[in-house]
Amino acid sequence: MIGASLVAVAWGTFAFGAVYEWAYVPLAIACALIGLAGLIRGHVPLQRLGLLVLGLAAIALVGALQLVPLPPDLLKSISPGSDRFLRAYHFGYALAVNGPSGAEVDAGPARFAISVAPRQTML
Repeated sequence: MIGASLVAVAWGTFAFGAVYEWAYVPLAIACALIGLAGLIRGHVPLQRLGLLVLGLAAIALVGALQLVPLPPDLLKSISPGSDRFLRAYHFGYALAVNGPSGAEVDAGPARFAISVAPRQTML
């Protein structure tokens, strides 16, 4: 098990940090299989397994909360760093905040996620 874990970590390191799809897909599969094998082989009490599931659910919830679209005023109060970044680099956000019609866009009020790269956060 330790050897397989070491190979997975090495793969992520040697594959340019696993930032490309051809690198992170096999890494994710390998990690899932190693974790599953560890759960099957190991002697984990059900209480500890429940804590693992709870911890993974908490991580998923925090990631999902970053993807919730928020109006610019609320986004600025929750995440001033996201507001500064989006003002400088996201034309749609800057237009929604500073535009002539306030935060109105064709589909209604403009909303933006806390994450400055929602697709990558979702991934």
